[in-house]
Amino acid sequence: MDEVDVAAVVDLLMEHEALFDCAGIEMGAHTDVGLNAFQAAQAAKFTANLTEEHHPNLKAQVEAAKRTFESFKHPLMVQSVITFELIARVIETSTMYFSMRRPDELAKFVWVIDAKGNLGAPNEWENW
Repeated sequence: MDEVDVAAVVDLLMEHEALFDCAGIEMGAHTDVGLNAFQAAQAAKFTANLTEEHHPNLKAQVEAAKRTFESFKHPLMVQSVITFELIARVIETSTMYFSMRRPDELAKFVWVIDAKGNLGAPNEWENW
């Protein structure tokens, strides 16, 4: 989408009292070394608080998720971080927004995630 397309979507959403939120990054402003360090730091957080008190199955699942995250190429890793930050921001802002303007909208949430794979073969991030 270019700037004109985004403006048209925003106008349409405003007509229907919807929220519009997006997130982006300038990948050219980051180095491979910096992204590698960021990815390693984020991956370490997956298991940082696991203890012997956690169920072995849970620990295995978290370790598997960590390994998958560590294997992502930079664009996919950045997409996942930005997506999760955006989802948290949307939940935080939309709950108050709709409770004040359209409380009936809070009766259900319908999520649409922009798929990158095709219907027959989701990509590694979608599987993750």
